[in-house]
Amino acid sequence: MAQAGDATPLAGGRLAVRGTITAADLEALADGLSSLPPRLRDFPGGPLEVDVAAAPCPRGLVEPEWLEGRFQLCAFAPVESWREEALTLDERRQLWRRRAVVHAVITRWDEARGWSATASWRSINGWTDDGPANLSPFAMARTRGAASARLDLATFAETFFVPVEAVHPGALAADDAEACRDFTRARILHTLVAPLGVPPAPRPDCPAFERWARRSQLERLEVLLVDASGRSPESLFGHVVLRPVWRDLGGATFDTVMQVAAITPPRGALGLSHLWRGLTGGYGLGFFSLSWADVRREALSDEQRSIRRFAVRLSPPELGFAMERLWEVERRARLDYRFLTFNCASAVSWALAPVVSAPLGSPALDAPAAVLDHLAAARAWDGGPLLSAIAPALESTTRRAERNDDARARLEAELPAPDALWSRARSTSVGEREAAWARLLATTRASDARLRRRWMSWWAATVRIERAAADSAARDLAALELSQTSDAGAPMSPELQWRERDQVLERETVLASKVMVLDRATLELAERRMDRAASAPPSLLPRDEAERTLAAFDRLTADVAELSLDLDEPDLGRALEEEDARDLAGLAAAAPTPIDQSSHGHLSAVGGVDVDPAGRIGARVAVHAALVAQRLGDWRARGYGPRTGVEVLGVELAAAPAMEQLREAHLTYLSFETLQGASLPASALARHLGFDARLASDWQPLRGSAWRHGLEGHLLAFAIGDGGRSHLALGVGPAAFVGVGAEGVRGLGGASGRLTARLALPGAWPHGLRLEARAQSLWGGPRVEQSVRGEVMAEWVIAWGGRARWVVSPRLSAERRLDGGYGQVAAGVGLEWVGGVPAR
Repeated sequence: MAQAGDATPLAGGRLAVRGTITAADLEALADGLSSLPPRLRDFPGGPLEVDVAAAPCPRGLVEPEWLEGRFQLCAFAPVESWREEALTLDERRQLWRRRAVVHAVITRWDEARGWSATASWRSINGWTDDGPANLSPFAMARTRGAASARLDLATFAETFFVPVEAVHPGALAADDAEACRDFTRARILHTLVAPLGVPPAPRPDCPAFERWARRSQLERLEVLLVDASGRSPESLFGHVVLRPVWRDLGGATFDTVMQVAAITPPRGALGLSHLWRGLTGGYGLGFFSLSWADVRREALSDEQRSIRRFAVRLSPPELGFAMERLWEVERRARLDYRFLTFNCASAVSWALAPVVSAPLGSPALDAPAAVLDHLAAARAWDGGPLLSAIAPALESTTRRAERNDDARARLEAELPAPDALWSRARSTSVGEREAAWARLLATTRASDARLRRRWMSWWAATVRIERAAADSAARDLAALELSQTSDAGAPMSPELQWRERDQVLERETVLASKVMVLDRATLELAERRMDRAASAPPSLLPRDEAERTLAAFDRLTADVAELSLDLDEPDLGRALEEEDARDLAGLAAAAPTPIDQSSHGHLSAVGGVDVDPAGRIGARVAVHAALVAQRLGDWRARGYGPRTGVEVLGVELAAAPAMEQLREAHLTYLSFETLQGASLPASALARHLGFDARLASDWQPLRGSAWRHGLEGHLLAFAIGDGGRSHLALGVGPAAFVGVGAEGVRGLGGASGRLTARLALPGAWPHGLRLEARAQSLWGGPRVEQSVRGEVMAEWVIAWGGRARWVVSPRLSAERRLDGGYGQVAAGVGLEWVGGVPAR
């Protein structure tokens, strides 16, 4: 046994050990150096001095590890994780002695080569100056690794070069081995040490991963953008999902989709604190496996949100790296959710960063479409764009119903039936629709054979329309069930849910059975807790209507299937689906080329002339900048769809430089507008109702209240065409502001009206004419404040090289204040730069 004060040389003098230590420990230290590849053993600097501490330490190694340039060695090594539980005390001592040397040597190399400061290493756990983005307790090889990127590297190297199996072969099942835990870090560690001539380590045998990845059948990785929706605050920008695509083997697909979501309290427990935490942090964001069938049902049927698909153009090796990364992040990633700056799209970009060869930028505001813009701007392995669109989009059942309703109307002009019968087939009453179907079925059977295909096309369109009605009914029934039940127990906190999830996902060999047990226990608990609330008697009328709609859809599909057999059309279903696909492809081909940018990082300028209230004419300059600025009718490849408008943190300033006057200023915190009505077969009015809302501050010096801070919204009645690129909408709604000006501070309330219209112009690009008019009456001051404002403009896309570069917009605007008698007119030409903001 070496005594305190002695310096025992090891490994040809490369190690010098001080303190009381046994011969077995000295041998373990020498073995630790031998665990490293030969080229790494020749570490920079002089001999490595190791001091043996007298006191035990709570983890495997002393913290801090270094003291005056010497590495500190713990007197006793406890169990750091469950993987060491199978080891004897002597084996644990041997394990931590060997790992200590690896830690010290890799730290020396890191100090000399800066490995932990490289973008590739820091991207794995999202290291910034504030710490790691990944907050999972299992994100690091050891807890100590969470202190810095340098310690993240050193602690991973410990487990990589000296796994538990190195001192006790067979202690762990293959799937529980350290090598099956961190594919990405192992790969990037090799890229760091490869310039020294270190060969790659053999690929580990990980049966569970190989069964999941199915790499021989893997085709590509897709990013899915689920359309924005006004159903809830968190869906205003849309949603991003990752989907590995395997070759279809001919059966129903239950392929895995990687959902990114935050664990939050139950809906009934949400309030203002939920919104605050969603904006500022406090909810955990993670990756969750769902089946592709479930994601399609939830998005396309339950929430009525279409899905746009984008292929991530990865090389074959990168595709394998991506699967390894998804496997890891589902099990060991927990991110801090912030709605505006770190959300589902941010998490997707973070997950892909260590996979692709090019650096991925990040916009100032992490809206999903903006993140997709940055992914598209990155270069793939072959120099092309990393992201490419896959057409056509997957339509929601409501969108598909609207398209088929137009086709059905065209068919009715060619088929022999009374107009009254066609009208009844469109009734909002399910009973009337069923009665019409019965008569039309008889008419179809008796029809001329030459009309048979048209009749069956009509029936196919009707089934697709009724599918949307059935989806709406199913959603209503689920909402009724939820509203009429009560939970007798306290809900599990998000933190407790995360803790249980982390523990379950950490150990691969018990994961499947544990998940099944948890799912069954959760189901049984829900069945015990969920009972009819005495204070909420069932609402029979909505329930009966929904159940009748579902039953009618079942009968309709059965009747149409029987009809196709009676008419001896065995391939009819396939033919009708092909017909529907051709119709969709035709619509896509007829549409203009979308602007290949989502309108994030919006910047435009207007130059023109201005006529002020005194009749003076002068130059006018206006600038509009916003983190996101998508208007109704915009046709953007990665935007929110032409039926949705979004603006976030937009600033518009207008000035008359010659007169040294700032004319007006507008600050939009958040605005959202949608022209998506109720699902068919709703009434014509319900199908053409949308809404908008705007939270903003406005400054105009000639008003009694120069500053106004507040909210206004409108219920919009609209007509729409050209796939949403043309619209006419008229709306009315409330307005509430706090006015600040010469007349003091006061509350202002009243009504607002809005007229918005866009007419699509012919051409290869989405040109158009746009009209916007608003009228407002506010009470709360010494007099009623009334004003009208309007603007008419053209939008013309300037493109070359197959890409939109600028949008030129000649415009004329006018404002009239009715209570004070002044008016103002401005004319000019706007210029929008089609491009994003620099990555941060």
